[in-house]
This record gives sequence, C-alpha cells and structure tokens, in this order.
Amino acid sequence: MKLLNLTVLILVAGCQDPEVPGIHYGYVEARLAHIAPIPSGRITNLSVREGQQVTKDQLLFSIDPIRAEAALASARSSSDAARARLADLQKAGRPAEIRAAEQILVQRKANLVLANESLHRSETLVQQKLAPTARLDSDTASRDAALAGVEEAKARLSLLKQPARADQIVAAKASASQMQAQVEQTAFDLDQYQIKALRSAKVEILYRQTGELAGPTSPVLALLYPDQTRVRWFIPEPELQKIKAGLEVNLTCDGCAAGLRGKVSFIAGQSEFTPPVIFTQQERAKLVWMVEVTPDTPEQFRIGQPVKITW
Repeated sequence: MKLLNLTVLILVAGCQDPEVPGIHYGYVEARLAHIAPIPSGRITNLSVREGQQVTKDQLLFSIDPIRAEAALASARSSSDAARARLADLQKAGRPAEIRAAEQILVQRKANLVLANESLHRSETLVQQKLAPTARLDSDTASRDAALAGVEEAKARLSLLKQPARADQIVAAKASASQMQAQVEQTAFDLDQYQIKALRSAKVEILYRQTGELAGPTSPVLALLYPDQTRVRWFIPEPELQKIKAGLEVNLTCDGCAAGLRGKVSFIAGQSEFTPPVIFTQQERAKLVWMVEVTPDTPEQFRIGQPVKITW
C-alpha cells in the first residue's frame, strides 16, 4: 500500500512542468465602475440586464423624479413672476393713469387761465380805486396756487410716462437672473434622475431591481469598461529585472483565439509573499511582485480566467 502511494506521488510530480523563465501564469481581473445615482429615491425603470453591452448616453436606470419635477415647476413659476415684474418696471405708467393725469393737467391750466383773468381785473379795479388792495392780494395768491397746480400736474404726467427708477430696475434684473439660474439648476437636478452611460461598457452586475431604493452610497449596477480589464500575475525576484512597463507579452488561455497580446502597464513597487491562491505550476513561499498587463483585445477575456503569459 505504501509502495502504491509513493508511485502515485511520483507520477503526479512527473506530470507537472517545472517553472520556465519567461513563462508565467496569472488571471484576468477587472476594475468595475459602480454606478449610483446622486439623488436618493426609488428605482422606477431598470433599462439594462447583466451581460448587456451599452453605448454612450444609453439610459441605464431611472429614479422617481416627482420631487425634482415639483421643484422645477416652482422655480419656473418664480422666474416668470420675476420677469413680469421687470417688464412692468421697464414700461411707463398704465395708459389709463396717463390719460387721467393729462385731464388733470388740462383742468389745472384752465384754472390758471381763470386765475390770471381774475388777477388782471383786480389790478384794473385797484388802479381805479374801485376795489380794495386785499382783493388784489387774494387774486395774486390764487394765481400763484393755480400756477403751482399746473407745474405739479406736468411733473406727475412726466413721471407716469417714465419707467421706474434705475435702482429698482437693476434690482429687478438681478432677481430675474437669480430666478432663471434657479430654473437651470433644478432642470440639471432633474436630469440626474435619469442615469446614462458615460461611454461604451458591459453591464457586469445588477445590485438592485425596479422598486428598490438607491442613492449615492447604494449603487444600482456595475459597469466594465473595455480599458479596465487586466491580466495579473506575480513575478519572482530573479526575473523582476527582465520586465518593464510597455513590454509586449503573449497571452494564452483555454478556448481563446491564438495570437493574443498585451503590454505590461503596471509593476508593483513593493514585494509581497506568494498569495495562497495563484495560477503557477509550482507554488512555494517566496517574495514576488505583482504585474498587470493591459490586453490589446480585452473583450476576448473573462474575469477570473486563468491566463498564460510569455515573452
């Protein structure tokens, strides 16, 4: 029995290829982008499925926008009111007010004519000593009052024909601009309830479904962008100086097309001990450095897939 066990161990050891310099084994890893909405709310529409390829600006999911829609409607109403007030200040007085002021001016002018005529008669009578001087003084005062009434009516009419004061118009313009900015901000906030893809990607994981709550710290799905796929392996110290960033390597995996290549894009600056799970022909405790390769055709690989790296 002991001889049989020894024979099996010898056969298994003989089937394993010894490590060859320049040949390494690693695995595919991806840096997923976890997509979460800025506003919190309930998912009303989930437009994608796991494994689906999406393009730039394609809708991924929607959050219930009822509060944002109400805020936008309120902002638009306030903006309309501010613009109406500005337009009213920039116009002259109402036509009816202007007509009334014109009629008052006509009346005041008529009063002035009568006052002048009365004053003229009093001057004549006083000169002829047919009326007392007091009458002349009274008519002079009446004429002066009528003249002042005409000037007041003219000023009132001129004021009605002019727009509001400059400082009032400036304040109204500032208020209208502020309200318009509020409309634009709330419109932008409403757009945040429709989450779209920033660029082409693959939907890797769905974390939540329609009807569930999501928010800034509760992502709905994970996207895999093509340029975020990496082949990772660990290289021992004796071969560390043989590789450098930009080195082109050959990538081989089961069922993959022939001729796959990639470039070394990252070499760790600090060593570590061999991880407990690593795709090498012979595992042993030693210092290694993590290396990552960016494949030329990342769509040919799947996350977690073992890969053979040679150069």
